Amino acid sequence: PCNSCVRCVRRALMADYSGADATVQATNDSSIVSKASTAAAGYFEDAFVGHVAVRGPKGRLIRRSPLVHRCYYVRHLGVFQMQETFLRSCISPGDPYNVVVL
Repeated sequence: PCNSCVRCVRRALMADYSGADATVQATNDSSIVSKASTAAAGYFEDAFVGHVAVRGPKGRLIRRSPLVHRCYYVRHLGVFQMQETFLRSCISPGDPYNVVVL
C-alpha cells in the first residue's frame, strides 16, 4: 500500500476499527485528516486539529488534494459566518466568549 492515495489511507484507517461502528469511526478520521491538511495548507487556522489527525507512515500529516482543501475552506467559512452571526445577537462586541462543541 502507498498510504497516500484515498483507497490506501481508507484501508489503513479501517484496519484500526472493528464492529458496527468501524465505518463511522473511519469516516471521522478521514474527515479530520482532510481538515488538518486544509489548515496546514494555510486556508484557515486551527491550532488543535493537527494534534488529533491520523498521520501517515512517516509521522507527517496526510496531504489532501487542492479540491478537498477548497471544499473544507468553504465549509469553514459557512460555519464561521453562522457562528459569528449568532454570537453578535447574543453578546456585546468585545465581550469574551468560549465556544464548546459537544
